[in-house]
Amino acid sequence: MFCYPEAVEGGVSGPATKYRFIRTIAEGGMGSVGLAVREEGAFRRVYAIKRLLPEYRRDERVRSMFMDEARIAGLLHHPNIVSVVDVGEDEDGPYLVMDYVQGVPLAAIIGAAREDEKLVPIQIAARIIRDVAEGLDASHELVAHDGTKLELVHRDVSPQNVLVGYDGIARLTDFGIAKALGRQQRTTTGILKGKFGYFAPERLRFQEPTRLSDIFSLGVVFHETLSGQRLYDGADQTEIARRILEDPPPDIGFVRNDVHPTIVELLLRMLARKPERRPQTAHEVARCLDSVLLDIAAEEGQAFVPDYVTDRFADLHLEQMQEVDDLTAAVELHRPSRPTPWFRRSRGRVGAALVALVVAGALGIWLMLDRSDAFTETGDSSDTQLGSSEGAPVAAKQARAQPSASAEAEAPEVTPQEPVAEVPKEAPAAKAKPQRSRTTRNAKRGRASRKATKTEAASTERASSALMDWER
Repeated sequence: MFCYPEAVEGGVSGPATKYRFIRTIAEGGMGSVGLAVREEGAFRRVYAIKRLLPEYRRDERVRSMFMDEARIAGLLHHPNIVSVVDVGEDEDGPYLVMDYVQGVPLAAIIGAAREDEKLVPIQIAARIIRDVAEGLDASHELVAHDGTKLELVHRDVSPQNVLVGYDGIARLTDFGIAKALGRQQRTTTGILKGKFGYFAPERLRFQEPTRLSDIFSLGVVFHETLSGQRLYDGADQTEIARRILEDPPPDIGFVRNDVHPTIVELLLRMLARKPERRPQTAHEVARCLDSVLLDIAAEEGQAFVPDYVTDRFADLHLEQMQEVDDLTAAVELHRPSRPTPWFRRSRGRVGAALVALVVAGALGIWLMLDRSDAFTETGDSSDTQLGSSEGAPVAAKQARAQPSASAEAEAPEVTPQEPVAEVPKEAPAAKAKPQRSRTTRNAKRGRASRKATKTEAASTERASSALMDWER
């Protein structure tokens, strides 16, 4: 079930921050690890968020130790160490943001082989321990920004703190109780921090742990990976401590007979009770394993960690990939809606208005052209009628000026003696003033109207084109 808390500025539990906490995936003695998704625009990535359990969040000693881990982890950058990419504090206390490794703990690999009643192949075990040794050496050789050597000691090397990814790379994690020079939490008298079965003898004597103590712990992890069994086990911590302090280093050759002799010798040295008899650096362990792996690969052929882990945990791998997809999809689904910019919000309406404008312009052009043609035809017929009406007065005057034949016939005969009234001669009709044909005027008006219409259509088209370019 997904959990989406409200926003907390500067923390990891809200949409106002760049990390959205999803759910808890593991819990330890003092802390828990959960999944979170970082959102930056279209970028999304799943991270692991580590924070203290509620009962320890107000414990200043534990909080100080937790922040020590953050300070140290911020300096560690190595392929075989789980990187801490961010640190912060919110209302739920301090937290670390780490890379989320899709894979399984080494403890799960050992347990799965035991369930199958098989043993982890020699090459696979050696390659995993070789990676852990490289990461451990990087932490041992860590220096501060001013060049000061920190003399870092992990103090909790165990199968639970080794993550083996599906990419085949083993990574050391959880520097929560690591000790560094210049800033260290003193161990309370009578209290030991870490997993008891992986303590070096000097730690059980309450001596200050060193890098050689980590090498002893790595030897215990290597032995358990090869044997599939707890090396130092007992009814209680007292029994476990007695065995670590008193029993001679165990010989892995008694557990399985296919272990390379060089590995048998290396394990005896790593598990020596006296620190000076152990390999003095983790780098020495890694170089020894590199040499052995070359010999084994030449005899048996090379074995690949990614193939082994993926084949054995195929179902879990698919579940983890699906979980990541579901997490990012769930975050997208619950993403708060953001206001649409005005230019995107109005795009549809602008497009509709543009279409309406073009249609209206075309309709207007058609109506104007049709009206102009009709007006031209009407003008021609009017001219004809007007011409006949204008000629009518002239014809009437001419008719009055010339007597008809019947009038002449009926007129009485006039003798020369009788005076005849002189009929006044009519003045010649004034010459008609030439008038411009209305047909010509209407044609010119039609041409001017069509020209204006074309100009308007061209302007509309240019405006529409500019608007569409702006929207794109």
